[in-house]
Amino acid sequence: MPWKNGQGATREIAVHPEGASLDNFMWRVSLAQVNAPGPFSLFRDCDRILCVVRGGPLYLSVAKAQPCRLEIDTPFNFAADVETEAIALEEPVLDFNVMVRRGYYRASIECCREAVNLPASSHNRLVFVKEGAAKTAGEVLQYGDTLLVGGDQILIATAGSTVLYVVTLMAVIKEAFDPHRTLNPNKVIQ
Repeated sequence: MPWKNGQGATREIAVHPEGASLDNFMWRVSLAQVNAPGPFSLFRDCDRILCVVRGGPLYLSVAKAQPCRLEIDTPFNFAADVETEAIALEEPVLDFNVMVRRGYYRASIECCREAVNLPASSHNRLVFVKEGAAKTAGEVLQYGDTLLVGGDQILIATAGSTVLYVVTLMAVIKEAFDPHRTLNPNKVIQ
């Protein structure tokens, strides 16, 4: 899928609601390849968590602030509707992105290097296999696989050098989102 700003492509892993566009999702999980410095796409009323999967480090400037150095497996939270730019890359980066509609969802990413026991929860959860392999009672997961856990309790066994990203998506209000509401004329959407 092309980036909103047209300067790259991303692989969508999951989106809610199913079939939502880049302008009306409630939450979205994806992988993107960043090969050169440049601006990030803007997403109105969204928050974002970015985690470098491979390559880097990646230097990001958010709202024209001093660039932050992003290392592998270290989640970085920022507003997706403010000017953000990849300032420098020491080598191309594959990044893992979680975006949520602000005021409707919050998210977190936990990087796990051993077995994970997720208790029952009212939140949606996804488990992405960043390295190695993992196993549940009914699934064998390999590099690049993602398991939508939902709110069920689940034990995920790992072996060797497995790395998992556990994403938690927390609904904060139950109101319907109106993707056609009036845009703030002071924000530029690319």
